Amino acid sequence: GHFESDVCVGCSLIDMFVKGENNLENAYKVFDQMSERNIVTWTLMITRCMQMEFPREAVRFFMDMVLSGFESDKFTLSSVFSACAELEDLFLGKQLHSWAIRSGLAVDVGCSLVDMYVKCSVDGSVDDCRKVFDRMQDHSVMSWTALITGYVQNCNLDAEALNLFCEMITQGRVQPN
Repeated sequence: GHFESDVCVGCSLIDMFVKGENNLENAYKVFDQMSERNIVTWTLMITRCMQMEFPREAVRFFMDMVLSGFESDKFTLSSVFSACAELEDLFLGKQLHSWAIRSGLAVDVGCSLVDMYVKCSVDGSVDDCRKVFDRMQDHSVMSWTALITGYVQNCNLDAEALNLFCEMITQGRVQPN
């Protein structure tokens, strides 16, 4: 077919197979046959692996992307941090966090980092996710929600979560949703 040399057509086919048919295998075939790929193509495969609940495959695609010489962006990193969270792979998550800091992207993926650290917390410790949250310049409703939800769902810190909710409201910059 003609899709091998057209990134847009290839991406559309990948999307069709995953969203329309829940068929990641055919999406892989399209991706493998594409002669031209870009960051969008790689990120699409990573996000679709996550959508289909294959976080290990998402990480594999990310590693292949990096080894192929592509630089990730905030969208790619957000998906890979989600994969680390699903896999509870704190070691990889910390390595990627360091890489995000060095590449200047850590500011853009704060919510994903908070979510990853809280889901990978060891023994209910929220120190790492709280450090990331506290270092964020702007706290959106999404970052507050990631932190509060993580405290409740992953760390069983209901009282602390309620305190965070009250803190969010008293600061007055963010309205709960």
